[in-house]
Amino acid sequence: MNITVKEIHDKAIELGYAACGIVKTDAMRGYENMINKRIEKFPFTKSYNSYFLKFVKPEETEPWVKSIIVCAGRYGKYKIPEELHGRIAKYYLTDYRVVAESEENKAASLFDEYLTEHSVKFKKDTWTGGSSAGKYAAVKSGIGIVRKNNLFYTEYGSWVWLETWLIDQEMEYICKNNLPPCPDDCTKCIDACATGSLAEPYQINAFTCTSSMSYGGLPNTLPPEELRLKMKGWLYGCDDCQDCCPMNKGCWTSEENFPGLEELSKYLTLEQICTLADETLESKLSPVFFYIGHDKIWKWKVHALRVMAYQYEPKYLPYIEQALNDKNELVREMAKWVMEQIT
Repeated sequence: MNITVKEIHDKAIELGYAACGIVKTDAMRGYENMINKRIEKFPFTKSYNSYFLKFVKPEETEPWVKSIIVCAGRYGKYKIPEELHGRIAKYYLTDYRVVAESEENKAASLFDEYLTEHSVKFKKDTWTGGSSAGKYAAVKSGIGIVRKNNLFYTEYGSWVWLETWLIDQEMEYICKNNLPPCPDDCTKCIDACATGSLAEPYQINAFTCTSSMSYGGLPNTLPPEELRLKMKGWLYGCDDCQDCCPMNKGCWTSEENFPGLEELSKYLTLEQICTLADETLESKLSPVFFYIGHDKIWKWKVHALRVMAYQYEPKYLPYIEQALNDKNELVREMAKWVMEQIT
């Protein structure tokens, strides 16, 4: 080994990461208990949550793995167009992974190169399937804590993303943070979760989470009728439990412009989504919001219609009526439901 843990940490900070820690794989053993508690709370999620058990012993999947580097990057520094507040979760609007010219993308590539140059074998998180339980590893590394809304916080609040690298070196770099715990009597995040998916502190039902339902859900299904209006004005993702959190106060600074965001916002109005051809929506939105894949572009129209029902104005009526004849059956079904809500 020709590199120290401090050198790895310092390089990550030099490249712009807000924090960096390293844990040995045995630090992940407690993650199994966390998953089992989640399954006990929400038994119907067993098949979904069981997937994450593979992260308890990453060395069983990749025998060469000995440690995990986890870095936190800050996205709470970007200017968000006013019209997108309450529409698209801010994390997805500033996702560096899909913007090659972003500073964060360049930093990630340089960190990969740095590890390679120092003969560190690694496996990095991918877009479609994580390599490790990043949030759990981040807590174990000491770079932050999880709060009642089940989200990870650093000194920059929850407006951070996590990246992990499984590596073939046995290393440990545990940080210290001075973050205070959530006040015992604070339930603001739970109260703000309109769908009730945040049933209690630190426990979330992914099946009824607005964010998950906006881009995920069961194949070829619409959100449950009883939850559609509770999803409020969100098209993709949800920030309600973060926006209301006292521990996030003052953490978003709006200092910088994120590459391409102003141009992208032109395609994210309710009217545009309902009017544009599927091919145009696919070419403009799918490369950025990749959780809605090319074969599920109809979800954009479904959620635009749902939001029209939640925030109905007479100007939306022609778009809703047009959707009644859409080529996609689920879009037609949602349009019919919207008509029932507004008449």
